[in-house]
Amino acid sequence: MSVEYKVTPPTQQDIKRWKYRIKNAFKLFDAERNGTIPNTEVATVMRYLGYFPSEKDVVQLILPKMSGEEPQSYVHYEAFEEVMLQVMVNEEYVVLFVCRIYTQHAAHT
Repeated sequence: MSVEYKVTPPTQQDIKRWKYRIKNAFKLFDAERNGTIPNTEVATVMRYLGYFPSEKDVVQLILPKMSGEEPQSYVHYEAFEEVMLQVMVNEEYVVLFVCRIYTQHAAHT
């Protein structure tokens, strides 16, 4: 028996809602109102949004994606939004996938 698990991609409405949340959270930590936050605040903003990466992941994976080729002491909003949308989409896929596996497993037992 072959089981196919399909996960529906996020809708434009989902993405619009996520962008709104990301922008509002970012603004709370953009003290100078110039579209940037210090690197040291990235994990805090992510936690505010409900995502809890380890400090190791922030330093080794997330900040390099947000900083581009040359590491800086701050992150621009556009780079933060791009990475956060990837995080949110990926988490959404994982949660939906796990729920569907559980549901199908429960239906067969």
